[in-house]
Amino acid sequence: MDLGDFEIGFNVHDIRQSRAFYVKLGFEVVEGCVEDRKVTLQNGACRIALYQGYDVDPVFLNFREGDVHRIAHELTGRGLKFDKPAFLGEDGGAAALIKDPDGNVLYFCSHPGATRLNPAQPHYSESGETPAASAPKPSADRGDPQLPVDVDRTSAPTSLGLPR
Repeated sequence: MDLGDFEIGFNVHDIRQSRAFYVKLGFEVVEGCVEDRKVTLQNGACRIALYQGYDVDPVFLNFREGDVHRIAHELTGRGLKFDKPAFLGEDGGAAALIKDPDGNVLYFCSHPGATRLNPAQPHYSESGETPAASAPKPSADRGDPQLPVDVDRTSAPTSLGLPR
């Protein structure tokens, strides 16, 4: 089963300091920007997403651009229970969240118009620039990102509390 593009996410206290640390380790910024408090870095096949001020676990595994509903259906059929079942957001994206037996978070998400990446190479636009940050902006009143909300607001979560 293809779970999507993999990256590990870290909730950081100072995104500028953290970005500088990983750049010194040889990582390159491939997505996002410090101003949006979300930066994705890559070194070879290793991708790291840094988030500052988002409502995220300290460390989480992020699987992007897979078929979230198919993944959730198949894993549920294998006896796994999702903490946040798969849902569609207003933007047409999908997300789901499951925890392993030790409480570690695995987040599955897809976004309209997003493409799968070659994990061995950074993703750059034709102009050579990194893509503009597409993560949700933190809301002024709560300090967390505005995330997709479920179409059926009565039976599904309105926010996963996680970044894209």
